[in-house]
Amino acid sequence: MKGFNLFKIMVAVWAVHTATSQAATYVVTTTTDSGTGSLRRAILDADADSSTNDVCIEFNIPGSGVQTITPLTPLPVVTRPVTINGYSQPGSMENTLAEANNAVLLIELSGAQLSGTPSDLGIFIAANDCTVRGLVINRFTFHDTGAIWVQVGDNCVVEANFIGTDASRCRPHRILKPLYSSVQVSVLTF
Repeated sequence: MKGFNLFKIMVAVWAVHTATSQAATYVVTTTTDSGTGSLRRAILDADADSSTNDVCIEFNIPGSGVQTITPLTPLPVVTRPVTINGYSQPGSMENTLAEANNAVLLIELSGAQLSGTPSDLGIFIAANDCTVRGLVINRFTFHDTGAIWVQVGDNCVVEANFIGTDASRCRPHRILKPLYSSVQVSVLTF
């Protein structure tokens, strides 16, 4: 009987360890600007996650084709390590070609509904070890870097995104200046 109880304790410890060491995943299920299932809510929830686990923001928005998220105000700042993975949207596909691009990106982040002021920014990262991938980002006007701004973030990766264009990569989206859809990395040394 003691052996059986020890076995139950070992299984319980393993279950707790497995549950606490898994990545936290916040899933975006709507294109609306706020509320349950929104990108805004996912960023807020990821920022509030105090665990040491990996944190991922993934997408599973119903419907076919490109799903466009148009924030009405700037999104919250990303303040902890997080991976924002647009390729998690069903139907998306990473590029498989060496000398061309056959990627299918189905999550668009558009600043078209923002005020058009220099404070309009797509994704603002103020944390280390973040990744942004598989997104179409356009129509943001923050200074000269509307799409993504990494400020004081080490080991951040911005990869496989379409920035400043639409999902077909054929139509540029520019507001005021051609540089208004880009990536900026700022490093401050103290």
